[in-house]
Amino acid sequence: MYSTKVLLLAAKVSFIHMTWLVSIIGVPMLYFDKDLQLSEKVGLFAFFLVFLWLIYFLTNVLFHRLSLRKPEALEAFLSKDEAARGKELGTHLEGW
Repeated sequence: MYSTKVLLLAAKVSFIHMTWLVSIIGVPMLYFDKDLQLSEKVGLFAFFLVFLWLIYFLTNVLFHRLSLRKPEALEAFLSKDEAARGKELGTHLEGW
């Protein structure tokens, strides 16, 4: 149902959304931690960023697919261009 371009755009949009969230919470927490070295802090930040983004992205895809069960919603989604589809897929949980 989703083309590769739509999935890549959705992944990019959801990654940007997750980066803001993880940065706001994680950067101060890692900055003030005196027990870890810089490489460990960067690795921990990258791990949590990718891990939380993957969960967020897969949840977006799951709930978006569930929302397309209605024929009207499916028709409205398919009438959009690929960029709009990718943005809708990547930000599906934004309003929740």
